[in-house]
Amino acid sequence: MKRDFEEGKEYFDRFLQRLKASFYAGELYIGWREEFYNHCIQHLCPELKSEGSAYKMVWEMIARRRNFFSSKPSYKKLKKEFRLSSECSRLEC
Repeated sequence: MKRDFEEGKEYFDRFLQRLKASFYAGELYIGWREEFYNHCIQHLCPELKSEGSAYKMVWEMIARRRNFFSSKPSYKKLKKEFRLSSECSRLEC
């Protein structure tokens, strides 16, 4: 959301490298890390082809989480509507 596409891709690539290197802790295999890595490679990386598609993906992820939490009874007390900026439309999302 900082809007620095190249820097964001660089950080995400570093994260993926560290994640891939952490499938094992000593001799203990940690399966969820490999599953999460595969999910990132298969579902998130294809959306990182352009600044617009990356921004749209992040925008939609945040909107889904906000909708999820706002549907929970404990959060309904807050009755606050969250809005993300409409900049996505100018980026051909």
